Amino acid sequence: MSKLLIVGSEVEALLAIKHFESCATVEKLYHLPTETGPEPVFCAESYELPGSSLPRVCELLDTWGKQVLRLDLPSLIKPSGEVAGKKREVFARGLKVSRTTITDDGVCATFSDGSEVLCDGVVFADGWQSQCRAFWNKPMKKPSDPDEVQCWRFTIPNVLSLRSYQFRWAAAKSVELMPLSGEELSVALRFKSPYGGDLSVAELRELFGEFGSDMTALLENPDEIFYHQETKAGWGVFTPAPGCYAIGRAALPTRSLWAFDWLSRFTVAQLGVLCEQLEAGSLNGPSFEAQSSESLTEFANAESFLRHHLHSEGVFLRLARSVLLKLLPASLWKNALRKRLLAHHGKS
Repeated sequence: MSKLLIVGSEVEALLAIKHFESCATVEKLYHLPTETGPEPVFCAESYELPGSSLPRVCELLDTWGKQVLRLDLPSLIKPSGEVAGKKREVFARGLKVSRTTITDDGVCATFSDGSEVLCDGVVFADGWQSQCRAFWNKPMKKPSDPDEVQCWRFTIPNVLSLRSYQFRWAAAKSVELMPLSGEELSVALRFKSPYGGDLSVAELRELFGEFGSDMTALLENPDEIFYHQETKAGWGVFTPAPGCYAIGRAALPTRSLWAFDWLSRFTVAQLGVLCEQLEAGSLNGPSFEAQSSESLTEFANAESFLRHHLHSEGVFLRLARSVLLKLLPASLWKNALRKRLLAHHGKS
């Protein structure tokens, strides 16, 4: 019987708890919640995770607001609670894992207050700024990315009264709008360029002015704007320390554009590998890394393709159709819409 430590409060952590609770060979789960504010993630309804849900439709619009594509979506989850379970012991929020040590009895995780816990593996599910980066080793060369995108994110009141998740794009830039519960709107502005950074609200308004009067409303009075770069999704810049397993966003070296429910599906694939290993007898780090890397390839290729063509001057549907139709479950596509796409744009 195994004992696992799960680090994080993001959707990936809730998925991990739910999966390991149902794993017969897991005796106990230690949960270390984190202070970072969870980000919303689209996740299949069958997972039944606690949290809020609002948009059920995705719309891709051109610069003039004309709808080019419409898709049904799974649930949007922004964690607001914990998955109930009998196997779990929760540690105080605010602690961090300072180091891990392999012993004869398993993996010893030492926390920032000096306390320790002995387990069979530490599962990091704490998002882009994962704690595990502090003590991973063997840095790998970061691949170059000609489609690097500068991204500015902020949350404002839903002044546009949106009820659908929208991508609006123009040459070299896009606007992502995600309505949240509580009449809030999450906004992401993307600009394809190797340069960017600390732009003022006035500069952002000018850069994205071609999207019309909506941009004036969106940038009227944002409380705080967070900036980051989005580059090609690739397997870790670091090789994890023995006994550590990074899932979802914690496994990626940089932020990337993961649309629809790609992230939750990648996470579930990783958790499936860990559950199979536990049922077979023990965790195997190299095998987990290899299988995770294989699973990531499909999603990373689609992410890179989508990000490239959302910020290019080409016709998006003609180039992205074949990839999206292959990757997305058939249930997400309206049959009539799919026939129209195939008829109007021909075969690739």
